[in-house]
Amino acid sequence: MNASDQKWLIEQIHASGHQLVLAITGGGSGGVAALLQVPGASASILETIVPYSARAMRDWLGGSVDQYCSEKTARAMAMQAFERARKLSDADPHTLVGIGATASLASNRPKRGAHRIHIAWPSASATAVATCDFNTISATRAEEEDVSTQLILLTIAEACGLPLLPSVESCLKIRVARREQRAHESWTELLLGHRSSISVHLNDAESQPMLLF
Repeated sequence: MNASDQKWLIEQIHASGHQLVLAITGGGSGGVAALLQVPGASASILETIVPYSARAMRDWLGGSVDQYCSEKTARAMAMQAFERARKLSDADPHTLVGIGATASLASNRPKRGAHRIHIAWPSASATAVATCDFNTISATRAEEEDVSTQLILLTIAEACGLPLLPSVESCLKIRVARREQRAHESWTELLLGHRSSISVHLNDAESQPMLLF
């Protein structure tokens, strides 16, 4: 994604009518800088946070963390961001988005696992996660940061329902694994406080409810 395409994409994010809270750690903070460098950010950005230290991450998530760079942690960060957006804005919750990104990139010390980034976004009706493994290519920290920035911006654009430019995967020949879960209408109503509980049935249509949330 060249500079003009990136600027156009960010302008569309700012004009999308969606409001965002972003939580980013370990890498990819260039995505925040890029968003704020394009005029109109006040229309879309409610807050950004970089919980970089272990204690900051525990404070953000409200508890201990099993693995700091994982899909599970990205989802938890994103859900906290979504709930924070609900506190900061009176807008329709369907226009609010939380973004959680956690990365383990090239550093001046050896890393235990693969260089990677997980980016998650929940909305009122869906949760999606994109994962990029940098060990499939030979890249410097700066190159990994650049890819992370682009992937974060493309993920935000998707969360805002925008038509996408060519993806990082196709532009840079890097595989991006993606998973998405669409929420049942009753789950969305529970999340937004429109109902206090829901019953969950087993696959057998004749079975009794086994769980109550």
